[in-house]
Amino acid sequence: MRARFTTRLCILPAALIAGGMALSGCSGSPAASSAAGYAAPAAAGGGGQLKGAAPADAATGGKTAGSGTVATVDIGRPQGRIERHVDAAFRVPHGAFRKDFDDVIARGAAFGGFVVDSSTQADGDGRLASGSVTLRVPADKLSQLVSGLGGTEYEISGINYSSIDHTAQTVDLAAQLKAATGHRDALLQLLGKTQGIQDITTLETQIAQVQQQIDQVQGQSDAVAASVDLATARISLMERDLVAPPPSGSSPILDALRGGWSNSVTVISFALLALLSGLPLLLVTAAGLLVLRRLRPRGSTPPAPATSSSGAGGGAA
Repeated sequence: MRARFTTRLCILPAALIAGGMALSGCSGSPAASSAAGYAAPAAAGGGGQLKGAAPADAATGGKTAGSGTVATVDIGRPQGRIERHVDAAFRVPHGAFRKDFDDVIARGAAFGGFVVDSSTQADGDGRLASGSVTLRVPADKLSQLVSGLGGTEYEISGINYSSIDHTAQTVDLAAQLKAATGHRDALLQLLGKTQGIQDITTLETQIAQVQQQIDQVQGQSDAVAASVDLATARISLMERDLVAPPPSGSSPILDALRGGWSNSVTVISFALLALLSGLPLLLVTAAGLLVLRRLRPRGSTPPAPATSSSGAGGGAA
């Protein structure tokens, strides 16, 4: 009896320990699962990131550390209706401007873009050594266009990104378009039920006006969509040892002579302008004086003062 009671006392602690381990194992499974769930994003994207955010390893081409796999990541498309611009300046090796300039244009065309404008400048020897080109490329290819230019041959002088948010404008245009389209459809339904010629003419005029409004709003919406779908990239290239054009020779005496000549021409121009402006007045004044002289009788003298004859006779007497 004593042996059986001792055996039961030994079994009871063992059962309690086993139950505690089972409970801890059950409560630990969700935690382990949750930790695994957070560990996977951390390993793949550099930490817990929101959906749509760029992974931390995107700058390295999408390679996951320690896995050897390459993830296809689109980091160039912003949320909302955003118009994007970039102004990038690079210095290229001596004598490579023409080739690199053509490579930039070819790279933009390879991404589905096109050239908006371009300009080139020559150095002191008359050789093309610097210039810039403005490209329109798909917005989601903008980062790839800029980051893949030149490799190690290019020396970055500056890269400036900017953007314009068209989200509110897009929502407003969509609301205007929806309202105008509904108005037009209501007028068309009313037109189908109208039989009077005058009423039909009035409805057709109103429908034409509403359709014109729809076309205008649709055009604005298309323009905004084009500015959002295509980003603008201005790429400037300049050779590292670019020789600036030598300044033209000048001296203080020549500068003084040029300044004096310029001032003299300015004064003479103002004098001629004043003379020509007052010439009609001078002509009118001269003509008036000439007319007055012709109207005055020739050889006329002012009359002498009259003398009293009676006074003269009394004096003689």
